[in-house]
Amino acid sequence: MIVPETLPPTTLLALFLLFFFQGSDRPFAPPDPHAADSLYQQGLYPQAAEAYQAVAEAWQKLHQDDSTRYYQLRTARAYVQDYDLDNCERWVHRALEDRGTGAPLWAQSIGYNELGYIQLLGGEYEAALALYQKSIEAETRRPAADTLNLAKSYEFQGLTYMALGDLEQAQRWVEEAHHLRQLILDPWNKELGYSANGLYMVYSQAGNLPRADTAMAQAWRILNKQLPKDHPHLALLANNYSTIKSSLGDITQAKELLLKAITLNKTYSRERATISNYNNLGGLHLTLLEPDAALRYFFQGLALADTLLPHPHLNRVYLLDGVGAAYYLLDSLRQADSVFRLALTEKRALLEEDHPELAQSWYNLGTIAQERNLTAEARRDFQRAEALYRASWGPDHPKRADALFELGELAWAEHDSLPARALWQEALRLYRTHLGFSHSYVAETALQLAESYQYARQDSLDFYLRMAWGSASGQDAPVRSRLLDSLTLTLLNPRTLDLISFELALLTQEVAPTEAPRTYTAQELTRGHHLMDIAERWIPAFLSLSKQERGSDATAELVQSIYTRGALFAHRALQQHPDDVTLRQLLLTCMQASRGATIQAAFRHRQAIQFAGVPDTLVEHGRQLMEALRYQETKWQKSDEESVSAQRELYLAALQAWQEYQRELERTYPRYYQMRYETPSVSWEKVQQALAPDESMLTYLKLDSNLLVVLVDRETFSSQLLALPTSWPDSVYRYRQLLAQRGDPAEVARLSHSLYTQLWAPFADRLNKRVRLLPDGPLYYLNFETLLEQPVTAQSTSRAWPYLIRRHAIYYAYTLPGVYPTAEASPGTILGIAPGFSPELKAHYRQQLPPETAVDSVFLGWVRTPWSVQLVDQLAQRGWGTALTENNATERRFLAEAPSAGILHFGTHAQLISQNPLESFLALTPEPTDSADGYLHTYELYGQPFHAQLAVLTACQTGLGRYQAGEGVLSLAHAFRYAGCPSVIYSLWSIDDEQTNQLTEFFYEEVRQGRPFGDALRQAKLRYLDQQPAALQLPFYWASLVLAGENQALPMPSFWETYGGWLLGGLVVLGLTALWVYRKKRASATSAHQLQKN
Repeated sequence: MIVPETLPPTTLLALFLLFFFQGSDRPFAPPDPHAADSLYQQGLYPQAAEAYQAVAEAWQKLHQDDSTRYYQLRTARAYVQDYDLDNCERWVHRALEDRGTGAPLWAQSIGYNELGYIQLLGGEYEAALALYQKSIEAETRRPAADTLNLAKSYEFQGLTYMALGDLEQAQRWVEEAHHLRQLILDPWNKELGYSANGLYMVYSQAGNLPRADTAMAQAWRILNKQLPKDHPHLALLANNYSTIKSSLGDITQAKELLLKAITLNKTYSRERATISNYNNLGGLHLTLLEPDAALRYFFQGLALADTLLPHPHLNRVYLLDGVGAAYYLLDSLRQADSVFRLALTEKRALLEEDHPELAQSWYNLGTIAQERNLTAEARRDFQRAEALYRASWGPDHPKRADALFELGELAWAEHDSLPARALWQEALRLYRTHLGFSHSYVAETALQLAESYQYARQDSLDFYLRMAWGSASGQDAPVRSRLLDSLTLTLLNPRTLDLISFELALLTQEVAPTEAPRTYTAQELTRGHHLMDIAERWIPAFLSLSKQERGSDATAELVQSIYTRGALFAHRALQQHPDDVTLRQLLLTCMQASRGATIQAAFRHRQAIQFAGVPDTLVEHGRQLMEALRYQETKWQKSDEESVSAQRELYLAALQAWQEYQRELERTYPRYYQMRYETPSVSWEKVQQALAPDESMLTYLKLDSNLLVVLVDRETFSSQLLALPTSWPDSVYRYRQLLAQRGDPAEVARLSHSLYTQLWAPFADRLNKRVRLLPDGPLYYLNFETLLEQPVTAQSTSRAWPYLIRRHAIYYAYTLPGVYPTAEASPGTILGIAPGFSPELKAHYRQQLPPETAVDSVFLGWVRTPWSVQLVDQLAQRGWGTALTENNATERRFLAEAPSAGILHFGTHAQLISQNPLESFLALTPEPTDSADGYLHTYELYGQPFHAQLAVLTACQTGLGRYQAGEGVLSLAHAFRYAGCPSVIYSLWSIDDEQTNQLTEFFYEEVRQGRPFGDALRQAKLRYLDQQPAALQLPFYWASLVLAGENQALPMPSFWETYGGWLLGGLVVLGLTALWVYRKKRASATSAHQLQKN
């Protein structure tokens, strides 16, 4: 679907009118007008109004009527620049009052123009038009008409016609005004710049984007030269220029212009102008398919509009349309429908039923009906929108094409292919003619037509794809060949992702896994390589637009589809060319890029910080800003109706601070951004070298219903497509559920061996003892250690079951080995955190609670965990680290101790918030007197610079969360990986406290022996199975904990390394004490001997 522009050009009318024209100079010489003129030229309008008022009063005392009227009108103009319309109108009426001989014609000309402007802003277009005509009449009756005043009235009259929907008259009068100015002004005169801005508005409304872009470029060039760099008019011009750049697909420049506009408007407290800035920013994020970000800006704009604008008002209506479009992209159809209908109601209160602005509302409501499969209703609304556009702006206006595009989709859904294509072709003609060949709508419509010919005509498919590529690469015609060599994409729009993905689909979709392998032609191989090269260069540039790590959910899924199809292409090509190094690297690159996007981005961020030499103070400032941003986002999402507005403001302030920090990094440390968003290169040789001699890597990638699996070790490289039953994901979820609930052993055994047969057996004879496993999709929830190599009977004891753990040490990873450097583990101790939640701890909490403070019933309800306290105390007693238990297990103590720990061990409860993973938390001890809530939230973890090599999360379900395409499972474990912990041990289901702590104690004993984490965890589980009775050997007790990250060993200080210094110090003290006692006794003995001798 083509998302409509959320800021119709008529909104720009108000912005333009608020700063137009300095006015022509008059021959009068007021006492001292220079200070007032200087203030006005600097954009200091409130001060200029006061200064002009003083000059007018001075002339009035001198009984100089013309001079008095002139500076009263200048006072009015200064007020209008400051959006003070009431004072503007008051001073215009003073200037026009009859003082015996009536107001002179020149004053009438200027005064009626100003009054017309006030009516225009208020939406009283007919009244405005009448006043502009009176202004023109007064000017033409003068013996020598002022050309500049006449041009001004012509232009405002044209803009009023534009507001009324009469684009022919609008273009006539605005072009005539510009022509008059060109006759008498220097080419660099700033009034020509303002005039060019008026041309831009009319051309933009008429849908002629190339001419609009040319006019705006002229305005921008002149006014940037003639005005001070911080002049508020430049903010308004930047806002307008951003609109045309966004429409032409130049999102990067559009965003830069809007940020400049916002900065300038905030400098001068021009909040009304900022409303449209936020509206445009929201529209940009809609273009990028980032509805959450769009909503933030639309809501901020609405907050200002509700305060500053009358109700109803068109600028507020445009914001409502934007909010509805964002809800539509979020699939919140009920909310979108409600907001769209509210916008329509307010438009009807302002406009006639045949006004073209209502067409956008009918279009919006049509999209909702279309999503609800209400075909007749959708067709009626789209047809109503198309008819309004055609009646108001003629059959060739590009806005009409939006409705035609959607009508084509309705026809295609009803299998009417010929009418559908005809409608799309007409829409394409309109877009090409008026928006330009490189507009995103041209690329999208050409792609739509190409898809419609996929199974019909190859020549038409080829033609429309070449057209789409030509549009996406900024050319004026279709590309000559779909080989796409040396092609650089310039269209930074999510639709480009669709284009790349569709081309890859054509290369990969024709052969089912059960059929004979497809043979690619040389041309197809070349095209596939070029497609992936284009994607790898384009995607980082696209993501850097919003300074995001993975883009929105919608764009993340599109990126995921590209890498998934790229991997499938590389796999199939390798069947023909098994030793092709380039294809191997392409396959591994796609497997790497299709998962763990934010974790990889965090790696690149840390590398880029170091690479660019960013100071530690600035790094810490950024960390604090990110933590504040995540905190405010979470608080906003949780706020009630009374506090939502205030909380939204706090969030937006945090967001603005974070974005300014990002811009500072980009400006000051360009090398940071050079590395921050680039796609890391993957070398299959480095991957092999990074694997241990007895280690294999098994990487899964979920396709529509099958799995692509890559197996790599020191000697071999192979890929295989597994044809699985469509129900295999359900089997994985059911199996995990059975393990977590200690389900029927017979069903557990049957499912376990079935999953082994499907997922592991095809590679079993080629795997080494250690297996680095990169899962995907449902496999994130599966512990492969529990799979059974052989079927077992229900009567057999679980002690003898052939689990995979008996043969392999399996650990999970988010990234391929050798892609990101792994720092050598330095010696470190364990920091153990275990609140215990004893009755004594809860009683102490109640005693510390300040009066009238609500009791945390969640904390009081936690089940006691004495085994966790016992374990961390034992670890500390053995000299292996520090224990924070009971009252010491606070968030404050944890954050103070964590930076120096090698292992972070949490023996506590956890709460998973699936709807909002950032709200998930680990439970610690609250400190009511310090306002600490006792919860370590996920959003807090993301901002922490942990130096620990391992985090052990023995709380319940710390590895569970919402699966996100291209990312993985957003869990507490994910947050620790993002924060920099190379390895995390987490739980896949609710665990038994006593048994888990027994297993964890075994694990630390193995780590002390120098085993890598994965090997140590496996050995601990085998020890547990050897020692426990049959009743405690179910996977529920031992298989919940899994390792994700690096299988590295952590040197831990020995007892002597930990306590040697203290012991040595103690021995020295004892020695000195003994020496002192000896000397004391000797001295006493000597004294006694001397006394005896005497």
